[in-house]
Amino acid sequence: MKAKIDLGRVDWDGKGRNANRVLVEMEYKEKEKGRWTLSCVAEVRNANGSGCSAAGQVVDELESRFPGLFAEGTGLEALPRLWRRWHGNDFRAGTPAQEEALRRWHAANPGARLGLDEARKVLAAEGLDPDGGYRYGSAWLFEEICREDVAEILSIFCKVGSGKVKGAFVP
Repeated sequence: MKAKIDLGRVDWDGKGRNANRVLVEMEYKEKEKGRWTLSCVAEVRNANGSGCSAAGQVVDELESRFPGLFAEGTGLEALPRLWRRWHGNDFRAGTPAQEEALRRWHAANPGARLGLDEARKVLAAEGLDPDGGYRYGSAWLFEEICREDVAEILSIFCKVGSGKVKGAFVP
């Protein structure tokens, strides 16, 4: 399933007018038998639509600068959380225990970034590098999306397909 969701226009460039269209492409697909992945990416078009002012993993900036995009009643309230948690769930650098430990570390250290060596040090201090013989960052691992979040992902696609999400369309 793939959807392109038109979130409308925002003042991305700070010029006092909502001239930048925001599009989010969301894809939920089975890459291998029984292995479903989520991919989300945004595109903030420049004012004349000929290029982008921003693109990629800009969910944090979209949510902090334009909270109305995902406000109650939009049908997209869960999207930022799902995007942050599950985007690229087939490219995890760590085991579930390692990833959870790093999420806790990031929650306690907002805005801080960890490179591979620093992440391994944090995990080693928790007794999680290695974890069951797996050294953090030594391969790409798949993490299955929990059932509750699969239901929310599918709900967003249903809302998009039925037109319940304003300005949304399925290509």
